[in-house]
Amino acid sequence: MPKKSPKSKKKVADKKETKSFDCPHCAIICKNVAGLKNHLRAKHADAPEKPPEDKGKKGYTFTPQQTRFCELYASVEEFFGNGVQSYIEAYNVKVGKGKGMTSYETCRFRAHELLKNPKILNRINEVFEGRGLNDAFVDKQLEKLITQDAEFNPKIRAIQEYNKLKKRTVDTVQHQHVMSDIKNMSDEELAAEKERLQNFFNKK
Repeated sequence: MPKKSPKSKKKVADKKETKSFDCPHCAIICKNVAGLKNHLRAKHADAPEKPPEDKGKKGYTFTPQQTRFCELYASVEEFFGNGVQSYIEAYNVKVGKGKGMTSYETCRFRAHELLKNPKILNRINEVFEGRGLNDAFVDKQLEKLITQDAEFNPKIRAIQEYNKLKKRTVDTVQHQHVMSDIKNMSDEELAAEKERLQNFFNKK
């Protein structure tokens, strides 16, 4: 029986799903269990071993801090769309320099890591939908604009948007340009052609 070549072994390894291990107390993501244990021992020795978890609609589990982060990011006006401030508030981080303090850059990195996490993004979408911001709500707003007769400019734009969504119209752009034969040009002619092209594209 032929042995598997190194290349075939590599392909098998690539197919295996890579796992990551989220810290239950902060936004750190470890590559393996040993790394997570070392992190917990070094950074969260006094924290409870297993904080209470929250479950989203898809069965993902969330720590209280992760849940709070998603709620702040997606619903509270002061923090809406601001990952760094949402992280600082949710994880009760003291920003600054010195012992027990965390730099703003570190908070930015950890907020970025959270916002790359698919389960966090899924929970943020759940919060949005819980507030009524979903496809049905947007469709209703579009319907209200189309059926009203008080303002015709918004009505026309809403109809155009509806037609785009339904693919009843296609935006077409025509570009007409004649490229001169630059091989036989003098320096003066090349400079004039360059100027002509710049004027052509500036008009676009």
